[in-house]
Amino acid sequence: MLKIIVHSFLFILFTFISNNTSNAQYIPIDAFPNLTVFKPTELTQSPDGSDRFFIVSQTGQIRVFKNFQSVSNSDMKMFLDIELVDSVTQSGFQGVYTMAFHPNFATNRYFYVYYSVGSVANMVNKVARFTVSDNNPDSALPSSKLDILSIPYNNSEHNGGKMAFGNDGFLYISLGDGSPGSGGDPENRAQNKSDLRGKILRIDVNSSSGGNNYSIPVTNPFYNNTSGFRQEIYALGFRNVWKFEFDYATNTLWAADVGQGRMEEIDTVINGGNYGWRYKEGTLCFNPPTGCDTIPGLINPIFEYPHNIGLSITGGYVYRGRNMPGLVNKYIYADYILGKVWALTYQNISPPTSQLLFDVQHYITDFAIDTAKNLYYVNYGFSSSPKIYKIIDTNSTYILSLNTAIPENNILYQNYPNPFNPTTEIKFSITKSGIGNLSIYDVNGKLIDELVNTYLKAGTYSVKFNLNNKQISSGILFYKLTSENFSETKKMVIVK
Repeated sequence: MLKIIVHSFLFILFTFISNNTSNAQYIPIDAFPNLTVFKPTELTQSPDGSDRFFIVSQTGQIRVFKNFQSVSNSDMKMFLDIELVDSVTQSGFQGVYTMAFHPNFATNRYFYVYYSVGSVANMVNKVARFTVSDNNPDSALPSSKLDILSIPYNNSEHNGGKMAFGNDGFLYISLGDGSPGSGGDPENRAQNKSDLRGKILRIDVNSSSGGNNYSIPVTNPFYNNTSGFRQEIYALGFRNVWKFEFDYATNTLWAADVGQGRMEEIDTVINGGNYGWRYKEGTLCFNPPTGCDTIPGLINPIFEYPHNIGLSITGGYVYRGRNMPGLVNKYIYADYILGKVWALTYQNISPPTSQLLFDVQHYITDFAIDTAKNLYYVNYGFSSSPKIYKIIDTNSTYILSLNTAIPENNILYQNYPNPFNPTTEIKFSITKSGIGNLSIYDVNGKLIDELVNTYLKAGTYSVKFNLNNKQISSGILFYKLTSENFSETKKMVIVK
C-alpha cells in the first residue's frame, strides 16, 4: 500500500511539475483601477441581469457597484452593514464569509448571508435571510433579517464556508470541521452524522417545517432517518471547504477542501458522498495513519496536490466563457498562500492534469464571473492592496479582429451607420498591444456602456453597439477609445 501511495504522489507531482511553468498567455489585469476593497471574502453578482457586483467584507459590510472599468470608491454603495443588526465576530478567520442570491431574487428580493457572531469561545455561525428595499435596488433592509440556521463553533478556524443555490432550487452550505489548524479534527466531527460540521448541507428555504425557517429536501440522504442523523446533510467527510461552486451546465458541484499538512484536494460532490476526512487527507491515510483504504464508502478526490506545490486551496469555476477559448470546460482554481492560479483539465482524461496559468503572489480569497462570463478573482491583500483582478487571454478577444497587421496609425473610425437605431458598428486601429477600452457616454459625461476593456494586440478591430434593453432616447452619444498610446472621442447620433 505504501508503494502505491508513493507512486500516486510521484505521479501527481510529475503532472504538476511538467506543467508548472507560468503561461504568459493568461494574465491578470486590475479590473477596476480606481477601486479598492477592504478584507474581501467574496465577489458575486445577482441573478437579475443588472451586471452589478457585490463585494463582501469580512468585517460585516456588503457593497455594490456597477461593472464598469472606470468605477471608483465613490461609486460604491453600502448594500448591507450586518453590524447594524448583529455583532459580527472579527477575530482571526471569523466574520462574514459568503452571500447567495435566491434564484427568484429579481421578484422576491431575497438573499442569504453566512457569518459568525459572538466571542470565539461562544461563537455561533449563522445563515440569515435579508430582503432588498422596494425603492432602492442597491440597498438591503437590515430590519428584514430572518435567521435560518445557527451552528455552534468554539474555535477560530475551519468554519467554512460557502453558500450557493443549485439547479434544484435548494440552498447548499459548506461547513468546516471547526477544529484548530493543527488539530486534525480531534472530535471526528466530519464523520459524525449527528453533527453539521465538516459537511456540505442542503436545505429548502422556500418552505418551513419542524419549527425551522427551512425544510429538508426529501432526497437528502438522511431524510426522516431514525438514527439521530442531521437531515440537513448532503455530503460529509470534509475538513474545510471554504469555496465551492456549481457548474450549472453539467449540474456538478465542485468543492475545494483545504488539507491538514500534506494534501490539498478537489472533489466533485454527490448526494450522500463521504469524502474521507479525518480518515484520509486526500488519498493519503490520516487517522488511522494506515489501513484507511479498508474503510468502505470513502470517495477519493478527483485531483490533489502536495504541500511542496501549494498550501491552501481556493476553489473556483469551470470556465464557460468565450473570451478565453483555451480554458473552456477547465476548472480554474488557486492556492491562497502562494498565489498560483491553475487550470484543471478533467474531461476524458484520467487522471486530470493541471496547468499553471500564472503566479502573482496574491492572497486569492474568491473567484467570480459576470453576466458575460468573464472571470475575476479577489486579492485579500496582506502584502499588496486588496483589489479585484480580471483574467484575460492575451491571444484572444471577444470583439471581431479585422486585420492582425500592425497599422501605421492609431485610428478611431466614425461609427456606421450613423445616425442609427438600434445597432451600429465601431471600428478602430491600434499600433501598440496593451489594454484597450472603448466606452459610450451621454452628453453629460455619464458612462452608458463599456464595450471593450481587455488586452488587445496591435491591429484593427470592430465591435457592435446595440441599444436593446437600454433606456436611451434620440440624441447624441459619445464613444471614446483609450489604448496604450492613444485616446480619441467621436460623436454618434441616435434616431428613434
